[in-house]
Amino acid sequence: MGAGKTFATIRTNEGYLERWILPRWSSYRLKDVKAVIVEEWLRSLPLANGSKAKIRNLMHTIFNHAVRWEWHDRNPITQVRQSAKRLKVPVVLNIAQLKSLLEHLKEPGKTAVLLDILTGLRVSELLALKWSDVDFENLELHVTRSIALQRVGP
Repeated sequence: MGAGKTFATIRTNEGYLERWILPRWSSYRLKDVKAVIVEEWLRSLPLANGSKAKIRNLMHTIFNHAVRWEWHDRNPITQVRQSAKRLKVPVVLNIAQLKSLLEHLKEPGKTAVLLDILTGLRVSELLALKWSDVDFENLELHVTRSIALQRVGP
């Protein structure tokens, strides 16, 4: 697992395997894994829809490998339906709330939060910025790396 995946994605997938997938499915034979049973199991998990969708997609990938290696003739997870839609609407701060937040922050956090507000960068991208990424002449910011789980990547 991991060709073309970031370190953080690999670690997350390992976590899904160890915490959720293997405890439930490791005793099953491939032919006994059915879409309806997987759907019911996913519905029972105390996780957000996005996490359940990631687990479903990871299981789909695993079964694709089983088909590729001719350990199984089909991928039952193809028929598993799992929405990734959020159940809660994210809180969006208005200008007054943003101003109040910035007034309560100290440097360098204040500048980091302001830069994030103005650019919409992911936290991993924001934390990996270097001064050399700032092109003051052309008023450009070059986002070329990210940092996650204390690892710098593209």
